[in-house]
Amino acid sequence: MYSWCKTCANWKKELEAPSNMRPPAGTQAQWDKMTSWEWPASPANIVQVFIQPGFNTIHINLLDLSTSLSILRRCARVPPNTTTVADALRELRNGIVHAGTLKVDDSTRDDIFENIRNLLSDNDVKPSIANFDSVMENVNKLANGKLERI
Repeated sequence: MYSWCKTCANWKKELEAPSNMRPPAGTQAQWDKMTSWEWPASPANIVQVFIQPGFNTIHINLLDLSTSLSILRRCARVPPNTTTVADALRELRNGIVHAGTLKVDDSTRDDIFENIRNLLSDNDVKPSIANFDSVMENVNKLANGKLERI
């Protein structure tokens, strides 16, 4: 049987509160498989609470778009419409990565950049981007193959 120390039990209670966790229907966090004693050491350790059940939590790549979006989807503090806007980008990413070639045609490239612009312009995302206009300018340059250096 898994036993929680008082500190970890308090962390767990806070993390699983409805204001913080939004598990998809039919799923729940696998508390017995978590290394709760590591949570206070780094915010990255708390990711295991929000990762989808069955996902390998040993080598989580937080820079991977698909991984990050699945984490955000379970976090109740992230508005659901934000993850919905990002789903189109995630689906394009998954299609490219799982195709094995990592090559895209012009139409797919245009779709990717349109989805990036949509996500960055989302009402819940845009305010958190300090240099929004500069970021969008660089995204547009990159989309047109004219980004020399950031």
